[in-house]
Amino acid sequence: VLVRARSHLVEILAALKNAALPYRAIEIEKLGHRPVVQDLYVLTRALLHPADRLAWLAVLRAPWCGLELADLNLLADADAKAVIWQQLQDDDLIGRLSAAGQQRLGRLQAVFAQAMAARCQYGLRYWLESVWLQLAGPACVDNATDLEDAEVFFNLLQQLDSAGGLDDLPQLNERLDKLFALPDIEADDGLQLMTIHKSKGLEFDTVILPNLGRQAAADDSPLLMWLERWSAGEHGELLLAPLRATGDKHDAIYLYLKSIDKRKSEYETGRVLYVAATRARTQLHLLGHTTTKDEELKPPRSSSLLSLLWSRLEPDFAALLQNQSDMNVDETIVVSEQENRLKRLSLQWQPPVPDTSMALTTDISAAFEDETNLEFIWASEAARHVGTVVHALLQRIAQQGLQHWNESRIGELRPYYRTSLLRHGVMQEEVDAAAERVEQSLLLTLNDQRGRWIVDDKHQDSQCEYAISGVLRGRVMRVVIDRSFIDANGTRWIIDYKTGSHEGSDVESFLDSEQQRYRNQLQRYAALMRLQEDRPIQMGLYFPLMQAWRAWPYEA
Repeated sequence: VLVRARSHLVEILAALKNAALPYRAIEIEKLGHRPVVQDLYVLTRALLHPADRLAWLAVLRAPWCGLELADLNLLADADAKAVIWQQLQDDDLIGRLSAAGQQRLGRLQAVFAQAMAARCQYGLRYWLESVWLQLAGPACVDNATDLEDAEVFFNLLQQLDSAGGLDDLPQLNERLDKLFALPDIEADDGLQLMTIHKSKGLEFDTVILPNLGRQAAADDSPLLMWLERWSAGEHGELLLAPLRATGDKHDAIYLYLKSIDKRKSEYETGRVLYVAATRARTQLHLLGHTTTKDEELKPPRSSSLLSLLWSRLEPDFAALLQNQSDMNVDETIVVSEQENRLKRLSLQWQPPVPDTSMALTTDISAAFEDETNLEFIWASEAARHVGTVVHALLQRIAQQGLQHWNESRIGELRPYYRTSLLRHGVMQEEVDAAAERVEQSLLLTLNDQRGRWIVDDKHQDSQCEYAISGVLRGRVMRVVIDRSFIDANGTRWIIDYKTGSHEGSDVESFLDSEQQRYRNQLQRYAALMRLQEDRPIQMGLYFPLMQAWRAWPYEA
């Protein structure tokens, strides 16, 4: 099946899927149009931006949950300004949902609670993929190709990862729009869909050319048109004409050049039709349409492929129109129930039992809680997001270099602090105080000799948000280190930022308790680092708001 433009295949793709006919489509369907990727996209938006109500409602409608519309309406109408994630923790509100809705939400609440506690503690791809797996995302796909498409999306998240989040959601949209879904890996070559341009040099036993009556997308009038002409002599002529200003008369030269361009397009349309028709070895099927006016047949649009064949095919179309009038065809469209059926996991669904040969030696959920809840167990929601933004900006300072950062630039970024915090879900009434803490953290770091040493980009093997993995005690582990580098003495430093503060008088005791609390966590980081290199390792905690520091050596 060959088409002039990808948009001409939209209805054909839907019909083939409804008929369960396998096909191979080469760079036809946008990756973002695949249901599995659409579900992953809204999941990404919801987890990164808890206040995104539309994304959260889409997540609750996705196959891993599949709430009925009545339950969704109840959640949405309970408080039009409330954060959906907070509403999911309201037992009274959840109790008003249907019994099935409460059962479906029960499993998701625990998954999302863990996920929200682990925000920005892991790489973006690892974090989202883990949540998707816990939600039984792979059980909701139709085939192996969907899993491959999901892998492409996760790879894109890994490329755009910034301190465990996304700096620019529109960039994700832009990159996603440029990617195409993979061909069905289970389909053979019996049915292939592609553009005519892609079919050059290929041949097929049977070729179908649908939508011949549709025209290609119209080009906008260019700001400047030109044409180079050569006369009999050696000197050429260059015709130039600008687009007319609004209200001005049409320029004669511009109209002349545009007419020449139109003639070129007509010739190109003929070449396109020739290429498409000559791809067939034995059978060629031409499918086109045109319109009527006052029961009279109208010719197809001049830029369509059908217009090139109209002088030969007009009698056939006229006969079909007459037959249709005589038959009085009923044009009622019947929508099958299957097209409106909500796709979701059964309430009785259970995850498959894993192969015992692949069982891990420790409990995954306990390990997960150990890695994530430790960091934020005492922190408020706003404090968590302050830490996230500070981590991202300290990463940017270390990557760009201290010479590009001073008090003036930090002050100029105040609107950015507010915007970032709001995007992460900080409430409006808390955002000013939170933004001030972000600014203070950066100023105190730059005014502290130890802080400047930590973010200095001149260190050997300077790394920020450094992801490493390995096997410890029979368990695969993956961690993200806030800051790591090798100093002038050849010592590897592993440093964690702590954006909390202490209001009491006994600061030293507080710092000692923090060191003790995070000792095992940094010990794991160092043990994984030792698997990759054999050199002295020092571990440290840096508190920007306190200009405080704790360091100790790693002992295996």
